[in-house]
Amino acid sequence: MRTDTIAILYPADRETKVRNGKHPGKVLCLNGSKESFDIRGSKFFQGEMRSWSDAKEMFVIISTVAAEGQALFCRSHLAHSGHYLRRIKDPKGKCPPGIKRAKLHTLPLDLDSWPNVAGHDPRRDPAAAQAWMLSVLGSEVADVEVVWQWSSSCCWTVPVGQAPRTLDARVWMLLDEALGETGANEMMKRFDLRVRAFYESEHGIRMPKMGNGQVKKLVDPKISDAIQPIYVAAPRLEDGAEDPMAGVPRITLVPGSRGRVSLADLRRNLPSLYQACAAAAEAANAAGEPVARRMPRSRTKTVRIPTQPIPLGPAALEIDALRKLASTKEGAVKWMEGCHNVYQIRVALEQVALIIHRGGLTLGERDECCLRIASSLVAGMPLGRDVAWVRAQVRTLLVLVAGDEWVRTEWEAQGSDASVVDNYVRASRGERGRSWHKDPRYTYGKARLLDEYQPTREEVKGLRLRSLCTDAMRISVEREIEREEAEAAVQAPRDRISYEFEARRRAPEVHRLRAANLSYRAIAEAMREDLSKVMRLAKLSADQVAEVVEMLAEEAAFAEANEGKGGAIADIPADEAEGMVMAVLDRGIVDPIEVVDVTGLPESTVTGILEFLGYLEDERLAA
Repeated sequence: MRTDTIAILYPADRETKVRNGKHPGKVLCLNGSKESFDIRGSKFFQGEMRSWSDAKEMFVIISTVAAEGQALFCRSHLAHSGHYLRRIKDPKGKCPPGIKRAKLHTLPLDLDSWPNVAGHDPRRDPAAAQAWMLSVLGSEVADVEVVWQWSSSCCWTVPVGQAPRTLDARVWMLLDEALGETGANEMMKRFDLRVRAFYESEHGIRMPKMGNGQVKKLVDPKISDAIQPIYVAAPRLEDGAEDPMAGVPRITLVPGSRGRVSLADLRRNLPSLYQACAAAAEAANAAGEPVARRMPRSRTKTVRIPTQPIPLGPAALEIDALRKLASTKEGAVKWMEGCHNVYQIRVALEQVALIIHRGGLTLGERDECCLRIASSLVAGMPLGRDVAWVRAQVRTLLVLVAGDEWVRTEWEAQGSDASVVDNYVRASRGERGRSWHKDPRYTYGKARLLDEYQPTREEVKGLRLRSLCTDAMRISVEREIEREEAEAAVQAPRDRISYEFEARRRAPEVHRLRAANLSYRAIAEAMREDLSKVMRLAKLSADQVAEVVEMLAEEAAFAEANEGKGGAIADIPADEAEGMVMAVLDRGIVDPIEVVDVTGLPESTVTGILEFLGYLEDERLAA
């Protein structure tokens, strides 16, 4: 069962650190004015976490919180277990941020000021208004069980019995795959494109531009931000104002035949942000208006791939050479001129290695992860290279985590890397970003990457991560590896003897041929061995060769003793089986039956080894 856990915040007093009872919602006055909750004035909160697994549980929790009228939601998790927190970081460092990004199945859609072209009145027939708005959102949502919330502004200052000019609501739905902050923001923008296209094509209504030049959003994507408050409390009435939705429940459960929305269907059917951007660019070009350089990011479905070793591409092979080059004075100058960034290249490679180690990507993660990998890799590349070379380097890594088909048909065909490559070209031309005049290539901070991937200690140790982990964890893992290697070196004498025996196994044959006056080269050709190895074996003393002959005789005697006993060792090599038996004997277990139970070897195998080692004295057992 896929359960979502979401943060609930209660406004709290800064001094006493207890709930102050402030109403986190809008205030409606008799004169027609409305005031929003002062979220900036209430910076401190008490946090709780609530969980739901279906729309019915979500409806119960949202209704309960709304009835209390003292809390708000955030599409995020609590960052720490402390009961007293802030939504954002305290600039003085006295109170850490209490909110962190999270991947959730819950997707709330803020339907803001929809023109009521159908003439529905939510107070007289709320079900008809809900069904119509869901049909505009699309068939992917129309038959899904959702939680419906009429906003505080809905029907405000509209006389009873008259349909409002606009409709305001919020739809809470569950997806079959989790989405992070960026993925949810992109999905809301694509819903907005669909709704605006409906009004423009069906009714000829174009949304006006606001003061900042942006077109008014019918589906507000701001609600996807981790720290954005989501109000569910009913409005507070003052100065004798009456509730415009009196007698109609603001929060209801809309039944449906399905419990969750298919994210794959949404990605396949919703309008593309790139198509909308291209159409806007053509219209602006025709009107002689400036066109924005950057295009929005693309989000499409995910392709899973099996775990496989990561081949190091040309960008990875440059790392060691760049380190050596930067160690010299002349090399350091070239390093700075080339703008190499080993950290960013290593971050890109370690992201790919970690994703492959975890078995691939989920449906809501692929596009965002691929953008992070591409941005990190491009930020570490030398400037002035050909654009085709840059795209080829990026493609080498993305194919490993997303598959060749997706990279070819969607990433490259839709120009998903347009902003990444465009920033690289700008940096190569010597341009600087608008803010702080920095390199225009976008990079992800280490804290953001750690928050997204959250690598475990076992992953840091197994994959030898250096950049995609905290410094404390990296140093701790390096010391642990050093201790393990030191302990292994102390316990290696017996392994050393076995190694020397295997290396010197052919020494008697070399000395025999050397005694026959054959040259080293002739011996190497006759034995099909390297000339250097033959020369080393020939330098062994007579005593060393005698030890090898004795060990070969013992090995032959052991094989002869176990011949005809039902196969002393069927699937395990003789030296490995002998090691298993001797390990059991070192623990004080000498009874053959117990040795068989502990090692799992055949009884004939254990009996043969014990006879050879001289531990078997019971003639009855030997028989």
